[in-house]
Amino acid sequence: MEPGLSSVSPPQWLPAVTCRPNTRSQPYHSWPLAATANLQPPFAAMLLAQHIVYSDNHLLVVYKPAGIPTQADASGDVDLVTLAKAWVAHEFAKPGAVYLGLLHRLDRPARGLVALARTSKAAARLSAQFAGHTTRKTYRVVVHGCPPAPRGTLEHWLQPGEVHTKVVGTDQGQYAKLDYTLLNKQGQQSLLEVALHTGRKHQIRCQLAQIGCPVVGDLRYGAPQPLPDRSIALLAFALGLQHPTLHTPLLLQAPEPPGWPWRINEPRFEP
Repeated sequence: MEPGLSSVSPPQWLPAVTCRPNTRSQPYHSWPLAATANLQPPFAAMLLAQHIVYSDNHLLVVYKPAGIPTQADASGDVDLVTLAKAWVAHEFAKPGAVYLGLLHRLDRPARGLVALARTSKAAARLSAQFAGHTTRKTYRVVVHGCPPAPRGTLEHWLQPGEVHTKVVGTDQGQYAKLDYTLLNKQGQQSLLEVALHTGRKHQIRCQLAQIGCPVVGDLRYGAPQPLPDRSIALLAFALGLQHPTLHTPLLLQAPEPPGWPWRINEPRFEP
C-alpha cells in the first residue's frame, strides 16, 4: 500500500439467491438477480448488505456483481443504484426518498467497485475529482493472448455506438488513453492491470481488442467463447480518491470474485 493511503478490508461474500432469470438474454449467474417488479427494501438490503465496501454519511462504495446494470436502463432489470438506495433506506431507517449520486459507471457484464455520493455536496466534490482525473481507478483484466510489451500505453480515437465502440480516425472520435502492465501469463491468456486516463464507453474492452487481446468472455469484442456465467473477466479492482469532507485519501480494494478466472494475488510475472 502506498504511503498516505488508508486501506479498507474487502467484505465477506453474499450467499447465492435464486431469482427469476433474465429473460432478455442468456442469464448471468455471477449474482442470480434479474428484473422484478416489486423489490421490497428489506429484500434489497439483504442482497446488497455484504457487497458494501465502504459507507459513511457522505460516501458509499459498493461492489457491483457481474450481470446487473449500474443504473436503470431500458431492460427494466433491477440495477445497482436502486438496490443501494433500498439498502440506505433500510439500514438508516430513512422514511423519504434517498439521495445517491452516481459518480461513474461499470459495464453490465463487468464487476467491481462503484462509488456513490450520499449528499449533493459530496457529489459535487467527488465529481470534480473524477472530472479532474485526480482519482485512481485500477482494473484487473484477463485477456486472450499477450500484449506486445510487458508495459505500455494505448492511445486511440473511439466512436461509441449503441452496441459496440470502434476505433476511428482522429477527426471522428473521442480520444482514449490507458496504461497496462502484464502481471502474469499462463498458456494463451494473460492477466493485466489497467489504469485509465480517460473514461470512454467500453474503452478497456475496445482498446485491448484492438491490439489482439480481447477480454476473456467478451464475445462482443472478439473473445472466442463466453465464460460460464456470461460475465467478462474485467474487474474494477481498486479505487483511490480523497474523502469529500475529511479530505483524507482512501484506497479501496475489491475482494476476489467467485468464479474469477485468475487468482488476484498471484506473484507478478517478471519478463
